[in-house]
Amino acid sequence: MVSGSAGKKTAGKRAGQRLREARLARRLTVDDVAVRIRIPPKQLRALEEGNLTVFSAEIYAKGAYTKYASYLGVDSKDAWHYFLRTLAGVKVKVPLRVPLLATWWQRTLTPTGVLVLLVGLVILLVAGYIGWQVLSFIRVPALVLLEPSAVIVEGSEVLIKGRAEVDAVVEINGERVLLDGANEFAYILAVKEGINVLEVRASGASGRLNTITKHLLVPRDQK
Repeated sequence: MVSGSAGKKTAGKRAGQRLREARLARRLTVDDVAVRIRIPPKQLRALEEGNLTVFSAEIYAKGAYTKYASYLGVDSKDAWHYFLRTLAGVKVKVPLRVPLLATWWQRTLTPTGVLVLLVGLVILLVAGYIGWQVLSFIRVPALVLLEPSAVIVEGSEVLIKGRAEVDAVVEINGERVLLDGANEFAYILAVKEGINVLEVRASGASGRLNTITKHLLVPRDQK
């Protein structure tokens, strides 16, 4: 580690030179330091050369310098201020905001990263399909009664129309009716004077039922 007196003697030198001299004094190579403090050799060399444009953001340059200087023992107050002046003098300014999206894509778009993304996408699709199948199996089937819309009807027969979920089994007053290509059904219901009970049921693959019950009134003077 560089002593305090050595730090004072080199206080006026460039920040990068101070790092390099301290490293050489400890008989370390750039690669040695890179392994120990986990900073890429390219960035360490850039710090020693004063070429801070290799950093994608100002915060990275400051962080790398702080870690490097602290490891070499030259993290004195004057050295830190000199580094800030060096950073301020960079002709090509380092962006103040971290390009998170670009950095993420650069790290992800590797053969391994692409493979992981594809596997994750397949797993997500399979899980979504299984979930949809389970939900379709356990939920109540859809059922809509389109006609009759009124509760008072005329005549001895009433047209019953509706729509149900595909593959649902539909029954009207206990009698099964078939769905057409649009998943709709039609049925002629015989009625009599007074109140008539209309019960439409749809059952799904799980056996769960959706039931619509309606009371139809046929006035005595209308039959």
